[in-house]
Amino acid sequence: MSRPPYPGRIPKVVLGLLFGAACASAAAGESSQVNIPTAPTLYYVCMSGTGTTPSNTIEYDSAVFAMKNPGSDLKSHSEQAQRINAAFDAYLQQKHGLRGLANCGSHESLAAAKDWLQGRKNRSVEMGYKYVATGWVFDAGAAASADSGEGAALGAAAPAAPPAAPGVRTVFWSCTVVHDRTEYDSAIFEAPNDTGTSRLVQLSYAAFLSEKYRTAGGARCVSKPTRAEAVAALQSYASHVAAGVTRRVATGWVYDAGGKPAAP
Repeated sequence: MSRPPYPGRIPKVVLGLLFGAACASAAAGESSQVNIPTAPTLYYVCMSGTGTTPSNTIEYDSAVFAMKNPGSDLKSHSEQAQRINAAFDAYLQQKHGLRGLANCGSHESLAAAKDWLQGRKNRSVEMGYKYVATGWVFDAGAAASADSGEGAALGAAAPAAPPAAPGVRTVFWSCTVVHDRTEYDSAIFEAPNDTGTSRLVQLSYAAFLSEKYRTAGGARCVSKPTRAEAVAALQSYASHVAAGVTRRVATGWVYDAGGKPAAP
């Protein structure tokens, strides 16, 4: 389970000062070992933001909140992360008009989560951008939680991700994971072309493969304007990866744009 980035380690999933550094291996299409947290209680914190320069950048952070560890498998952690991301996205859309850029992650201690949050506040001062402590915590009973204090009660399930906002165009996607010299390919599927969908697609495909094929690592998911281009990109991927790949598996997996991963 990935954690929110510490200052100077910002993922590739959004634009601007907050999220500009390319460091997430899943976004880069690299396979990496996944370390699943084992603590019975996990402490989550979320971030989102907008802007490209210090003068117009705003970062929105949640408070720290506790959740039960969902299990020992990647699928359970991915699904829990999706629910939390979707809830924070929905809250920010409702409260601040910002959608689809949330990045939520877990820590195995309250002190570590608070340390991460303080680091984000310190970075905003150093970089000179606006920082908003929303006070938001995950509410298991609602897609968009109200403001609350730090340290919410242990959460459970929440609604799936909201559908794409009106006007967000759809494109054609394919996903690939390379594990133990085998390339696992999804089918071609149509889904919205926004940052939130990209993250959910990657997490869902990685979780599907972990459950069905016992793989580990981040998914490489690519979008193309047409189905023909997506097919060509998927077919040509094998020639660009490490020479150690000895076979390809067509999993038939597709993604439901409503937020539910679907196997054939």
